[in-house]
Amino acid sequence: MKLTVKNITLLTALTVVAAGCAASANQQLKDERMGERMPRAERMFERIDTDKDGQITQADMQAFAAARFARMDANSDGTVTPDERKASRMAHRESRKADRFARMDANGDGSVSMDEMKAARGARAERRFGKLDANADGVLSQAEMMAGKGRHGGKGHHGKHHAKHGGKHGKGKGEGEGRWGKRGPVTLEDMQARAAKRFERMDANKDGIVTLEELKAMPRRRG
Repeated sequence: MKLTVKNITLLTALTVVAAGCAASANQQLKDERMGERMPRAERMFERIDTDKDGQITQADMQAFAAARFARMDANSDGTVTPDERKASRMAHRESRKADRFARMDANGDGSVSMDEMKAARGARAERRFGKLDANADGVLSQAEMMAGKGRHGGKGHHGKHHAKHGGKHGKGKGEGEGRWGKRGPVTLEDMQARAAKRFERMDANKDGIVTLEELKAMPRRRG
C-alpha cells in the first residue's frame, strides 16, 4: 500500500482506537477483579466487627483472634500445632467453597447453571465453568464445586505461587514458620500479637478505628 498523508492519518486513527480498546478491556478486567474483592472485604469486615457498630477496633480484632484460636485449638490444650493449623485451613477452604456454591445457586435447585455463574462471576465465568464441569452436563453440582481445582485448590495461581516460593507459609522455612513468624505451636498470645500488627496495617489513617473503606483499600496479600 502506497503511503499517503490520508493513509498515514487512517493508520494512526486505527492505532489509537486499538489502544483505546485494549485499555478499556484491561480496565474492565480490573473492575471485575475489584468486584470480586469487594464482597470478600465486606464478609471479612462483618466477621471481625463483633459488636456490629460499623467499625473495627482493636477490641474487635482481639475478640476475633481469640475466637479463631479457639476454633483451631482442636484439643483445647492452649496451643495450636502446625497440624491443627493445616486442618483448620482445610476446613475453612471447604466451608468457603460451600458458601460460594450457595451464593451462586440463585434458584436453590442444588446446581449452578452457566447463567448463574455469569451473574455471580462476570465475564471470566465461562472459562471457570468449563474447568469445573467435570461431566460436561452443562450444570455444576456441589460435588464438582467442592472438588474443583483453581485459585485456592493447589493447581491454580495460588498453588504455583506457593510452590515457586518454597511453601513460604508452610514447609519452606520449616513447618509452622512463615506468616506466623515462628516454628511449632502457636499460643493465644502469639495470635493476638499478630492480630494487633494486622490491625495497624488495616488502620490507614491511624485513628484507632478500621472502616470498611480502609479494609477494601488494603492490597490483597498473596498466598
